[in-house]
Amino acid sequence: MQMTNKDINRWEKVRERGRENYIWRVGVLGFGLSCGLGITIASLVTRDSNFLEELCIRVVIFPIYPICGYFGGCFMWKYMDKKYQQAKSEEEC
Repeated sequence: MQMTNKDINRWEKVRERGRENYIWRVGVLGFGLSCGLGITIASLVTRDSNFLEELCIRVVIFPIYPICGYFGGCFMWKYMDKKYQQAKSEEEC
């Protein structure tokens, strides 16, 4: 899928803020923490076992989500930047 001029302009603004900002904002906070909190709350509400036992398990598992979000953010940065570079090179031709 090609990037439109609107997509290119949007990505340029994202690039100005930097790679680490994108990874932390989109990957860790946007994906990792939101998924982690959502799944943790859903599992505590719909639990079949002891609340305290389930809470302990979730506290141990919870850090995995932001870590996955970090790597997901890294992947998305590379993917989007590659699309951006391709679009800019096609624009020059």
